[in-house]
Amino acid sequence: MSLREVEPPKEHASWYDFAAETIVLVRGYGDEADSFAHETGHHVHLKIFTPAQQVAWAAFWQAHRLEMPSRYGRQSAVEGFPELFSYWVRGKPIRPVLKQWLGECFG
Repeated sequence: MSLREVEPPKEHASWYDFAAETIVLVRGYGDEADSFAHETGHHVHLKIFTPAQQVAWAAFWQAHRLEMPSRYGRQSAVEGFPELFSYWVRGKPIRPVLKQWLGECFG
């Protein structure tokens, strides 16, 4: 995984380039630490999780979608994990059931 910074304008503060396995951050656009944590969550979910963990996440997300820490994270399982991961690594409050799942996953 690598990190690349780009100059504005871009419609997003950051994105994960799946093909290049690269996090792209736009300078001066939003909270860069939150963006970095979120995009790292994409890398963990799609490149480090096993296929079984990805299936388990999708089922967990479906069962707990409304408990995700942000509206963006409730939109899809693909965005749900990075949002939850970013809250968790940054020490932001998350519901106990979500924290428990992460603890079991990364134990």
